[in-house]
Amino acid sequence: MYRIAQEAVTNALRHASASCIFIQLQAKDTLRLEIADDGIGYDPTAVRSEGRQGLGLINMERRAHAADLHLTVETSSGNGCRILLV
Repeated sequence: MYRIAQEAVTNALRHASASCIFIQLQAKDTLRLEIADDGIGYDPTAVRSEGRQGLGLINMERRAHAADLHLTVETSSGNGCRILLV
């Protein structure tokens, strides 16, 4: 989870021009990590169909899978990005 959070923050700063990044970790019945930013976002369907998916997102998906975690990425052009890991 730490490495996924690190990658999400790096992406928000490096690629999204985010001015605000929200990080929340909850550990009640399940462990839940949310990272959201106010950056430029992107069109995920265009990124995947054009083969432009970056290594950062690929690495996050691989780490989540290896740890048996569910990773959700919500984003759209102009609306920032929200990453949820459960």
